[in-house]
Formats: sequence, structure tokens, C-alpha cells
Amino acid sequence: MANTTVSIRERIKTADGRWTLSPKIPIPERKLQPEEAQRKGNFYLVFTDKGKKQESKVQGKTFEAAVVAARAKQRHLEDAADGYSRPDPLKKVERKKIGAAIEDRLRRIEISFDWKTLKAHRQALRQFEKWIAAQKPQPQFVDEISHDHVMAFRNWLLKSGNEKKYSKRKGNDKLTADWKAARVNQFVRLTLGLPPRQRPGQEIRLGEDETQRSRKNLLNAAA
Repeated sequence: MANTTVSIRERIKTADGRWTLSPKIPIPERKLQPEEAQRKGNFYLVFTDKGKKQESKVQGKTFEAAVVAARAKQRHLEDAADGYSRPDPLKKVERKKIGAAIEDRLRRIEISFDWKTLKAHRQALRQFEKWIAAQKPQPQFVDEISHDHVMAFRNWLLKSGNEKKYSKRKGNDKLTADWKAARVNQFVRLTLGLPPRQRPGQEIRLGEDETQRSRKNLLNAAA
């Protein structure tokens, strides 16, 4: 059974003038008193992660900040023990704006792949960028793009995704819409560093009425 306990330690000065860490302080379950909450100090969290003892410095300088951080980290460890993947509250996550992330993705494709691959991804991502900008509320960051957004974009492609000027058909066919949605899904996954074939809490399900072979190809494209 995984150890999910988080304790607090404080850097203190001993009687002989040496600095050391205090004994472990359990996370208080009660509400902190005002003077207790605002007590200043240098605090650390102590916990076990993947079988190894870890110590992490608390960003805030009050005991209240240490307690808040400890509770958040303990919930994170409990979720991990139950099989749920959640962002680590102790790690600073750099949020990436959608437009800038698309530019970065296209630059990487341009360097590593041929012009046909670049053209296909550019069309899909530019269409998605324009579509997502019209949504209410409008997502600003890549981590705000959900599985529902990708599927809604796919459905919009079926109705209005055909950019060919002289075509009588306004929407893309199902396979084209699936490929475009798969490229968007891949963009999100790679930008956020998610495992292959996975969106946050979701399995990729694109082109469900296509043949099994098409389904396999689409999932591989999104992976």
C-alpha cells in the first residue's frame, strides 16, 4: 500500500547556533488560529514518492502556506494511489497559449517532415485556431482544450470545413474531418506531454462509423 502521508518540517536554529530541520509536524486537521497561520518561517514538505523519501521547500513563508501545500500534495498522492493522474501541485506548470503553441508545432513539423505533412497539419491547426477563437467562453491556453472541443471541431468540419473555393460541398467528408481532428488531438497531446492515445481522462474516439482499419489508422495518427 502506497504511503500518502505528507508532513511539514521547519528550518530552525538550535541553541548552539546551528541550523537544522524540526521533527515532522503532522498536517493539522483543525482550523488554524490567526497567529498560528501567519507565523513566519522556512518550511519543507516531507513525503514518499515512488518509494523514495522526498523533501520540497514551501514557496510561501507562513505556516498557513505550508499547511495548504501539504494538504494539496497529500491529495495528489492519494489520487495517484487510486490510479488517477493529476498535475503535481508542487511543480510549476508553464501554461502555453494556443496561438503560440500552434506556431511552435508547425515549426517543428517543418524541420522534421516533408512539405505535404506540413501542409496537412497547417490546414488542420489553422482551421482549429480560427474555430476555437469563436467559442464562448474562448479557451486561451492549450490545457483548456478538452476532448469535447476536439469532437465539436470535428462536427463543425463535417458541416463547414471544406475550404476549396469551387466545391459545392461546404463540409469535409468524415475521413477528412477525422484526420483533422486527429492532428489537433496530437498537437494538444504533444504540447502537454500526455501519453500516446490519451487526452486528459479520455480515450480518443474518432471516426466511429469508419471501418476498423480506418479507426486503427486514425488512432495511430493521433498517438
